[in-house]
Amino acid sequence: MEHQRYLVIVFFVLFVLAQFVQGGDGTIPGDECSTALEAVEGPNPFDSTYMTPSDPQPDDSTCVDTYLDWDNSNDAWLYWVAPDDGAVTFSTCDSDSYDTSMVLYEGSCENQVACNGDGDEDVACQEWYSKIIDYPVTAGETYYIRLGGWEGATGIGTLTITRIAGDLIRACCMEDGSCMDLTFDQCQNSSGSWSSTDVCGDIYCPASYCNSGIGPDIMVGDLQEILKYGIVGDITSYSVATNVVNIGDEEMPWVAATNQHPVIAQHMYRMNDKRIEQIGISWVKHGFGSLTLDLFNCGCVDPGNFEMIGVGCSDPYTAGLNGDQVGFGGIAGLGPRSEVDAALGIFSFPYGSQGQSGDLIYKRLQVKTNDLDPIFNQNAQYFVEGQYVTPHDAQAGNGANSVAHRPVQPTTFNNGWNLQFAGDTVPGLPAIYAWQAAYPDVELTQFHTGPSPYYGTMVLATRVTETETGWHYEYALHNINSDLCAGSFGLEQIGDDVTNQYFHKALSHSGEPYSNDPWTFNLKSGGLLVHTETYEENENANALRWGTMLNVAFDSDLPPGSGQVVVGLFKPDLQNTIFVEARVPTDVGIECIGDINADGFVNVTDLLAAIDQWGPCKKCSADINGDAVVDVTDLLEIIGAWGPCL
Repeated sequence: MEHQRYLVIVFFVLFVLAQFVQGGDGTIPGDECSTALEAVEGPNPFDSTYMTPSDPQPDDSTCVDTYLDWDNSNDAWLYWVAPDDGAVTFSTCDSDSYDTSMVLYEGSCENQVACNGDGDEDVACQEWYSKIIDYPVTAGETYYIRLGGWEGATGIGTLTITRIAGDLIRACCMEDGSCMDLTFDQCQNSSGSWSSTDVCGDIYCPASYCNSGIGPDIMVGDLQEILKYGIVGDITSYSVATNVVNIGDEEMPWVAATNQHPVIAQHMYRMNDKRIEQIGISWVKHGFGSLTLDLFNCGCVDPGNFEMIGVGCSDPYTAGLNGDQVGFGGIAGLGPRSEVDAALGIFSFPYGSQGQSGDLIYKRLQVKTNDLDPIFNQNAQYFVEGQYVTPHDAQAGNGANSVAHRPVQPTTFNNGWNLQFAGDTVPGLPAIYAWQAAYPDVELTQFHTGPSPYYGTMVLATRVTETETGWHYEYALHNINSDLCAGSFGLEQIGDDVTNQYFHKALSHSGEPYSNDPWTFNLKSGGLLVHTETYEENENANALRWGTMLNVAFDSDLPPGSGQVVVGLFKPDLQNTIFVEARVPTDVGIECIGDINADGFVNVTDLLAAIDQWGPCKKCSADINGDAVVDVTDLLEIIGAWGPCL
């Protein structure tokens, strides 16, 4: 410290000498940006006591709520040239210094990029000091540091510049609020925000979704705990903890004793190298009041009412609460999904089976025990999902993002498979998106089942892979929150040689009125219709209800091309069918000679496919002339058709 004070004294003497050297005009080195003094990595003494205020005043919009409060402060200027790319922290921590305020400029004295009034409390520093943390700098760029004080305070201080080592691994916050431990460069390349002081286990990452919604907008931000209850027959039951945040610009009711509260559903999925499918669903947990936490750093505005959730506020439900069959005092238990219109957020209250308990699996998230057994499901990946339905959120058109998923994996067996998390929560998206994340050739289309979001939303996922004799088609259709439901799945063309047909849909349970009968495959006139009973035949047919997924798969001799899947709505409405763009079986390969992969172009990819299938080959896609041999003749056909298919 004595060494630093000596430097400060020398610094001040130089200032005074400079005044005389410059003819007494009062221009002190460091008093203006144009005369800024050079700074180095490490401590740099400064004294704002005899400086004068510079113009213009700083813009405090980049450091709101840090108490910059410049108030025409005297200010000292320093500059520093970054030797290479990296992250740098600028701090005025000095236990003998004053209440500082700091502003950072990049490249020029006009380009303000950051500011700070008060940094986080640190016993090694003065009571109020300034700190700009982990600012990304560019090699060769000049950074100007403007040092003033809170409400015009002045004094002697120390600016410490700390550059972070390039191989240091710390928390990198992504735009979606997820976190990965990375080096600074890796984080920058991932468009993340890096912390030099924390790892992911120590922080919550603020997400770009904070304050992004219009009206009330509830989003599931995290799934944090899994509780296993045990086995009954061939079923194991679970529950999952959910944390939500209101990312909208309006608060909303969270009233336990009416239908103005959330209901919470839980689901589980299995994914392998062929498909993703839903393997379990629960009844819905009825909510009963909101806390005012700020788990996602969205800036909770406390509504002052336990029966409201405020703007930016977070509310957690433990796995125990979400698996509570009975609830308490006539509220907060598990109720039927069948009483919920997820598109509008409407549901019955009091709800059916209120206060009723049962065995270990009753009403809870039910999964067939063998569906989790690693012996029967080698290399499978699993996901849990939480979904909220709330009246005001749904009626604001914001219901489709009230969901999140997170990877899990079975570990040990003890009256059912224990599960542990295997990755971070993906907020705002259903688990069907994990299929595309794992297999980039999966194509996803989200669509409304009516002219607006108020009708509800579904997602269609498609994956097509080539087999030895043709193509394998996988379709997954997920109903996020449409009350119209889906009753059929159709393709106008499927081919003459169709095999390996597959259908799957998770089972309703615990006394829900819905049928679990599998859908019927109908092959007619070269097309496909997979369907359940009609609404007129059975209102409780096994339709694709909200929060559920179905799978349709088959092998076909026709190659894929652009086309439409026809989704038939189950409940009567002005619109009975939805046409969804997707990869479907077509005869485009016959119409466009040489386009082996059916991408609409004859090019090098098709040549390589022909070479890969070279030789005797029955029904091979590269056998252009149909002589059961892929040879030079077929290559010439491909070259002759080179270019886009017309």
